[in-house]
Amino acid sequence: MKKYLKKLKKNQLLANSGWIIFKNIVNMLNVFLVTSIVARVFGPSQFGEFNYVYSFVILFTALSTLGLDNLAVKTLIQKKEQEKEILFTLFIVRISSGILLILISNIIFYFLGDGFSYINLVAFVFSIMLFLKAFEVVEYWLLANWKSKVSTIIRSIITIAFSVCKIIVVLYTESLLYFSLTYLIESFVIGIILMFYYFKKNNNHKKNFNFNIKFAKYILKESWPLAISGLAITLYMRIDQIMIGILSDSTELGYYSAAVRIAEMWYFIPLSLVSSYSAIIMKIKDEIDLNAKVQELFNIVTWIGIIFAIFITITSPILVTILFGSEYDPSASIITISVWAGIFATLGSARSIWLVAKGLNKYSLIYTFSGLFVNVILNFLLIPIWGGKGAAFATLIGQFTSTVIVLGFFKQTRKSTFMIIQSFRIRNLKFMFNKFKNSNQ
Repeated sequence: MKKYLKKLKKNQLLANSGWIIFKNIVNMLNVFLVTSIVARVFGPSQFGEFNYVYSFVILFTALSTLGLDNLAVKTLIQKKEQEKEILFTLFIVRISSGILLILISNIIFYFLGDGFSYINLVAFVFSIMLFLKAFEVVEYWLLANWKSKVSTIIRSIITIAFSVCKIIVVLYTESLLYFSLTYLIESFVIGIILMFYYFKKNNNHKKNFNFNIKFAKYILKESWPLAISGLAITLYMRIDQIMIGILSDSTELGYYSAAVRIAEMWYFIPLSLVSSYSAIIMKIKDEIDLNAKVQELFNIVTWIGIIFAIFITITSPILVTILFGSEYDPSASIITISVWAGIFATLGSARSIWLVAKGLNKYSLIYTFSGLFVNVILNFLLIPIWGGKGAAFATLIGQFTSTVIVLGFFKQTRKSTFMIIQSFRIRNLKFMFNKFKNSNQ
């Protein structure tokens, strides 16, 4: 019986991961289709402007989640009887943070530029997503209840439909403003449909939807280190584009943005596994079992990253030409550097689960901000000299510093550093293949 339950648990994990991966494959293919057309129509300069605005708003989008992802799933698993109250409280907290961040982001963007301009209007439209993202709290419930299939189907259908809309808008208007509006409407539709699904499955939806001020204070107290950490992680991935826009020019940013799209194309696989593993890891009480499961996750994430990094490095010139055209050829040399940073970025996401499970959330701030500090300093030094390639080197060194070095100095987190280092052992490649082979038997 125990063996059967173990196998069932494993199959649940693989099925849940499979749906999340499928959703992200659909999303990736659509993103590449839309991005390649947008990049060709706009050209490197205007494509660079778009990514400058988008990257800026994404920083605040990361902050608007308040680092609730893993904590929300953990709480919903442990306190299932308070599900509605928890979800409603999370919704109100997310709505409030979204409104506040819309105001803050637009004020900052205004002063970064030369006053009000067309690009400020585009930034404002994008920023409204900070409010609309609150409707997606239903996904916490879906993850906690192993219902990733639902989110996959909803997001995949909407993503495909709006990808067609985005292509039509770009081809017929060549307008950044109208293009940004499609993102806004897409976010609204996803949120509303997720809410509709939840209420349909919970007919007694009028009961227990109360705002719990005590829980709100608790979740904000526990999640603020993760929120700041999440912002720092997003800064890793986006500050380089913002700094290229400030220290260089929009054309160089266009080259770099195209390179980043390709360098990040494989992230959906390890991050999907991280999302699925989180629901299992949060339930484990025994420390030895917890570390074993996290080590397993580290091993898989590391070698998926290495395999894809090698592949993308070798094929980068071909990928650039196919996806963006010869006008973006300078992007190929940037890809060969930035793709390797992804291994450490995804390992950092995997370790965040270990930190939450162990109650060591505060250390998220230490390792993310140390890496961010290195990244920003190197960006200031290298972008004026090497442009996009300088930014890629800065990101790689910053990610390595935060993931492999920093938490090794602290006794409570040193174990996770050793586990990450062990994940690079080549024998883990064989372990990964055997695991997936056995899971299908």
